[in-house]
Amino acid sequence: MTGRVLGAGPGSSPTDFADVLGADFVDFVNAKAGFLRRDFGLFEVVFFEPARWRCAKVAVQAHRLFGGADVVPPRLAEAVGQFPHAVPFEALNDSIGKLGGRTSLDPRSDAEYLIFKVGDMRSAIHVVNSDADPESGFPGKGMVWSIQAEG
Repeated sequence: MTGRVLGAGPGSSPTDFADVLGADFVDFVNAKAGFLRRDFGLFEVVFFEPARWRCAKVAVQAHRLFGGADVVPPRLAEAVGQFPHAVPFEALNDSIGKLGGRTSLDPRSDAEYLIFKVGDMRSAIHVVNSDADPESGFPGKGMVWSIQAEG
């Protein structure tokens, strides 16, 4: 898990991400802490270094796919195709294994979320560890909530 999306990733600028994911985003700036969080729907990207904003973290908010929400940036859908409405951890873990990677349970896991580290990388997969609640949009046990990769 590299944190790269269609070529943009850690070290990239906000413009680089807009070029690949489109101009439909919401910015949240925390001037005191010196970071910008750009929300593209399925993806959230965090930038530091206000003088020249550089990507430090990319998160895939997989839970936003639950219930069929239209959160996939159009350019990504064109490049990759259709996305599922939920991402089972078991399937993702199998794919990581086929690519030679491995996951391990992080001791910070709790009753609501299991956290899996990916190899020795600064990546984490948050997996729902409680029952689904379709009315609130909460996916069920074993579904990926989010994937985070830091540069």
